[in-house]
Amino acid sequence: YGIEYQAAFDGCTTDVDAEFETIIKLINEADTHGVSYIAVTESSDGALAQTVATSTKKDIEIITLNSLQRVNEKDIKNGASYLGAMRENLAALKIALDVKGE
Repeated sequence: YGIEYQAAFDGCTTDVDAEFETIIKLINEADTHGVSYIAVTESSDGALAQTVATSTKKDIEIITLNSLQRVNEKDIKNGASYLGAMRENLAALKIALDVKGE
């Protein structure tokens, strides 16, 4: 789809902290490219994203994408579904990518 991104970690891990150099690189990339959004998964505490967002030259909004890692039986009984989560992800991506329409 031609989407370029930078990631602090390989995969979706919460077991390690980002190195200082990685954080500086993400801040510089965000400033260089005029980033408006940072995406995190629902399993993230958001601390790294918040650090990057508040350290850049412009206001950056953090959006959450659902990787379905935290869905449990209660969520499913309350109507959570794969399709519903993907629709929410699509809505978030449309905002972040400034996509209009369907």
